[in-house]
Amino acid sequence: MPHTTNDFTINVTQADDVEPIARMIMQSWLETYVNADYGISEAWVRQRYEARLKPEAIKEKQQKLEENIDNPNFGSFVAKDKSGKIMGMTAPYRDKDGKQQLGSLYVVKEYHGKGVAGELMKKVIEWSNPTEPIYLGVATFNERAKAFYRKWGFSEIPGSERMHDDMIPEIVMIKKGEQR
Repeated sequence: MPHTTNDFTINVTQADDVEPIARMIMQSWLETYVNADYGISEAWVRQRYEARLKPEAIKEKQQKLEENIDNPNFGSFVAKDKSGKIMGMTAPYRDKDGKQQLGSLYVVKEYHGKGVAGELMKKVIEWSNPTEPIYLGVATFNERAKAFYRKWGFSEIPGSERMHDDMIPEIVMIKKGEQR
């Protein structure tokens, strides 16, 4: 069932959403991850996403989405404004070890502070098993995101630093499962 506010809706991702989501994620990466201190350039981000925007890559992603639509180990939700423009998305999943992963949660900068990320996080929480932990990786320099995740009960795991795509330093955060 879609979640609706006065300003946006959140629905399960459909195949037609795949290409605009990829464009929105690229925009979000350009707004968030370009960082001269870490050698992350706009050109690197654009090159990374141009491959993901090719028709064959979009088609492959659409097929994967359709194959996993009823898979309880995979979720995908998209936030759209009243005009249908994609504002944000999240794609929680269970990894090969059965651990719940946030996967991704992106919101375009113009929609920061408008409740979009919070509503997407609610979808992740609804999707997940509350008795099990949820893990995520976040760029070490993305203080805004880390603060957002802390508000949702996530904490950094000391010593969990790693590199994402051999470029972006990240740390793993965990939201512990509820005790019953």
